[in-house]
Amino acid sequence: MTLSTSKEFLMLNLNRLLKIISLIMAGLALTALTISAPFVYPQGKAVKASKAKLIVTHATIRAGQSTPFYDRSEEVVKSLKDQPGLLAYSIRRQLFGNQAWTLTLWDSEHSKSAFTRSGAHQSAMAEASSVLSCARFLRVDWSGEVKNLDWDEVLGRLDTESVSYSFGDSDC
Repeated sequence: MTLSTSKEFLMLNLNRLLKIISLIMAGLALTALTISAPFVYPQGKAVKASKAKLIVTHATIRAGQSTPFYDRSEEVVKSLKDQPGLLAYSIRRQLFGNQAWTLTLWDSEHSKSAFTRSGAHQSAMAEASSVLSCARFLRVDWSGEVKNLDWDEVLGRLDTESVSYSFGDSDC
């Protein structure tokens, strides 16, 4: 092999390697893409909350369990509109990953507790250990205008104030 041929071979392989690295990086970027549903305000945006209960859940879904998880989640979300005391809610998920979030804001501990005892929520929780590898929860008192809820602020608090629960061997 001549020096010229060796350089050409090296450049060709380097170009292939760079293409592979670019594809891998693009794939990694796609897994970070998230989409959030617009906040729903069953009692209107003008409501001001005092000592409301803000609940945020971050779920890590086991491989191959996305369909059962999202099917059950859809049932829970559909049941929200009938829940007394619900001030706001939204859902969020990775487009090409295994992460999902929910946010609900309740006018009282009583309303939040009634929802957690509802049929749709109980069914979802019964299946949690088979479809989730990890769940993190944030529960805080919240006061202010309901229309001021913000995913970025809530996710920042989730990272610093949440309680984690592992379903199996993995750490959260």
